[in-house]
Amino acid sequence: MTSKSYHGSAGRLGAACVFAVAALGVVHLLYQAGYTVDDAYITFRYSHHLARGLGAVFNPGEYAKGYSNTLYVWLMAIPELLGRDPIVFSKSIGVLAYMALVLVTFRESQAVLGPWLSALAAPAMLALSLPIAVWYVAGLETGLYTTLLTAAVLVRLREQATQGPPYSALLFSAAVLTRPEGIAFFVAMAVHDLAVHALERRAPRLADLAWYAAAPCVWAGELLVSKAYYGAYLPTTFYAKVAASSHLLGTLDALQSSLLAQCKPGSYLRTGLGSVGGTWAVAFAALALLDRQRFRHNAAFTLMVLAQTAFIVRSGDDWMPASRFCVPMLPFLFLLFTGAVARAASHLGNARTLGAAGLLGLYLALLATRPWVLQSSVGVTVDAKPFLQQGTELASLLPAGSILASFDVGGHGYAGDSLDVLDLGGLTDSVLASCRWRSRNCKGYVSAVLPDLIRRHPGKRHGEAFYRELKQTDAYLELGGGRFLLKRELALVSTPPTWSQALGPSDAAAGLSVVASELPEHCSPGRRLRGVLYWRANAETRAGVLARRLILRRSSQATDARASAVLWLHYYPVELWQPDALFVDRLSFDAPNTPGKYELAIELGDHRQQTVGELEVVGADATRQLAANLSAQALRRARTNEPQRALAELRDAVWTDSSESVAVRYDSVAVPAARAMLQRGLTTRDVQTALRTLDSARALLHRAYWETGRSSAALRSAIDDVGSARRRLLRSILPPSPG
Repeated sequence: MTSKSYHGSAGRLGAACVFAVAALGVVHLLYQAGYTVDDAYITFRYSHHLARGLGAVFNPGEYAKGYSNTLYVWLMAIPELLGRDPIVFSKSIGVLAYMALVLVTFRESQAVLGPWLSALAAPAMLALSLPIAVWYVAGLETGLYTTLLTAAVLVRLREQATQGPPYSALLFSAAVLTRPEGIAFFVAMAVHDLAVHALERRAPRLADLAWYAAAPCVWAGELLVSKAYYGAYLPTTFYAKVAASSHLLGTLDALQSSLLAQCKPGSYLRTGLGSVGGTWAVAFAALALLDRQRFRHNAAFTLMVLAQTAFIVRSGDDWMPASRFCVPMLPFLFLLFTGAVARAASHLGNARTLGAAGLLGLYLALLATRPWVLQSSVGVTVDAKPFLQQGTELASLLPAGSILASFDVGGHGYAGDSLDVLDLGGLTDSVLASCRWRSRNCKGYVSAVLPDLIRRHPGKRHGEAFYRELKQTDAYLELGGGRFLLKRELALVSTPPTWSQALGPSDAAAGLSVVASELPEHCSPGRRLRGVLYWRANAETRAGVLARRLILRRSSQATDARASAVLWLHYYPVELWQPDALFVDRLSFDAPNTPGKYELAIELGDHRQQTVGELEVVGADATRQLAANLSAQALRRARTNEPQRALAELRDAVWTDSSESVAVRYDSVAVPAARAMLQRGLTTRDVQTALRTLDSARALLHRAYWETGRSSAALRSAIDDVGSARRRLLRSILPPSPG
């Protein structure tokens, strides 16, 4: 066989091998794809608001940079703009990034082990790695970031040899935008680049100077934009997770302590290295540095591993499973393993046979040190699914614009998009970000904000402090056996609001009836609707209320559609029910798909029914005209100082026709009413009264945003003005925000 035909067949075999290895890795990714980390939905909420015109904010009007993955936030805005689920888009990016990683490591391995054995080197290790499989499809930016870094380093190594254009600057810049610590990798590569120029005794070209400047300029630009937009250079996640020191010696002492801690058995770094065979495998990788022909490449890989190690030492532990912070170093470790195997095999004789045997040993180490099942490999696995479900339930329990205080804010915040979320962990709140290290006035901050609902997290000690302090006040009810604290006024009222529809006196004989309602009167077919019922009940009627359901029926026909309300009663403390008390029941239901007029009735456990409203489902040919009529009527009511009734009619107009023109009319009522509240709040001397007034304005504007599903320029301006005034008021009684 000629050399040409041999290399051709070897090349085809190599291509087949790398295709098979990539397919194996994709199967491994799909095996772990059911897991989505809750924090991914923090990013998605920022992207959702960005796509809807509110800007990159977690809560409307509150400018706190609770993310550290700028490029990823922009990318996730794409499915949000298209009205698609971002998690599918996110996991697809992860799979594509993984395939790109396999290809670039395969190309690098070819120079070490030849055309076919290289597919069984670093690419196969990637396919077997649990951290790679988990974090390329867990919903965060880790996979994309790792691929960008690996490709940037490999492209730069090729540019050093060929003196080609510095395209790797684009990859490094993208990596820095994806994760801010990417600048550490760039600095390590820049040191390597300068050392190469010094050893080769040649001055950097003009193109090299541009390469040195590109990533730092992008990094500095993001810091400056962050300072201008959010008021702080660094994300709040930095202040929430990293203890700061006011002097250099304190910082050095903290770094030394962290380094020593990471060297101990069971530390985060040692556990992460266990996923690649342990410290002995890392020591084996050092053999690659003895290869003089490949020293330039292997030295760069070693610097990348050290750069990520320095980041782990500085940031400390991470609660997320499967050693997330170790993932960016794994491709470089696998390339070093490949070089070490090739180096050892070349000195022992039969390079191919011994190389294959060495790789087999590494595979066994990978499989022996890490199980394939995620749940059995970690102590804490916070999956987003239950938080998404609970976020939907909690959003149905509270009116739009209410404040939910929680630690697990990703799924809660994304699924409960109509709620503002106070992050008790400080990841998305600039004041609470410092509470882990400076607890002064944190409880005072939560007391000043007065969340509408507080979700208890027994595992967080400072969360327990918030919970105990607020529990002692009469303003809250304890729900669900201590799982939540709910503002009493959201569950119990003295009288129904004036804008609700009265339904007559309570039926004393039955002991249970609906005395008022706030239900939509018009909508388009199949629309998801919300409403409020006001019950007069006592503890003995609990069984009837628990069995209640909403009935939609035609006036001339039998029941043809029914919808179950969200059962908030699973959370309510029935032992606090008092005779003749008025209970607020917030429910959601789907409108029928068939146009026509429907009667809304509540059926109790004893099959007794009570009519609570009427609903007209309008066909497509009449939606615009009806919405225009409702909008015009609402504007007239607003001018006669009936803003709440006007907003109810505008809600019906939006649920009938959600076009841009109706949304603008909604703003024309909500924005002036909120600005009037803002003016009253600014002129009120009592801080607590002023805060409550501004909170009412904030809730009104957020309701307008949620009802219409978008933010106009006028609405965003009003939201920002109210948010800014609210922050100034809080700063007057609280310590300054970090940064």
